[in-house]
Amino acid sequence: ERILKIDQLIRANQYPNPSIIAKKFEVSERTIYGDQRYLRDHLGAPIKFDSAHGGWIYTESNFALPTIFLSEGDMLAVFIGIEVAERYAGTPYESMLKNSLDKIAKSFPETVSLQLNQFASFATPPSLTVDEIKLNQLYTAIRHLHPVRMTYFTASNGKTNQRQVDPYHLHHFNGEWYLLALDSKRQQIRTFNVGRIKELHPLENQIFSRPKNFNAQKWLENSFGIEADETIYQVKIRFDAAQAHY
Repeated sequence: ERILKIDQLIRANQYPNPSIIAKKFEVSERTIYGDQRYLRDHLGAPIKFDSAHGGWIYTESNFALPTIFLSEGDMLAVFIGIEVAERYAGTPYESMLKNSLDKIAKSFPETVSLQLNQFASFATPPSLTVDEIKLNQLYTAIRHLHPVRMTYFTASNGKTNQRQVDPYHLHHFNGEWYLLALDSKRQQIRTFNVGRIKELHPLENQIFSRPKNFNAQKWLENSFGIEADETIYQVKIRFDAAQAHY
């Protein structure tokens, strides 16, 4: 707040000085000199004391403060966001995320660098590549209640077959995208890995009716990892001593 006020007064040609700002904010002049050093050394402000007017001025009229101020914790959060956007590529939101994060990064002064990967690194689980176009098509089909016809590879039996489904929900889990959909042939809600969809054809001339009582979050609450079933089972698992503390 003090730095923004100093900047405002300089731009208004009111020549602020440490005494004026210190009285306004009820702090010591030493604190204000610290603000001035921060402006100069960290934000790149061309600030200097003009003895003729008894206050600070900018020696470059086109200088502008960054639009946001970030702490080190904030910068780490931005860095994590960039890492997530890069490592979970292939989604309709990838470019949107990167554009937003780029805008934040560009608002930093030139003296600030986001090369924080020398201090932290990230590893994500292996995942199937997801075609951005297919993901967009599924998202649109879910919103507009269009059935989809797809060619799907089933990993459990190694077979590829044709399916027609009513898409209900897209779920991201452990690096993978999954589709919750009603299989029209079996009349059961099934979970499909979007990365295993070979071909996808939205049936835009058809409309399905999603059950009013279907709740994706409740469905997923009863899942074991990504595996889900309408029936809830009581399960007891015994771990040996070497594994129990994990």
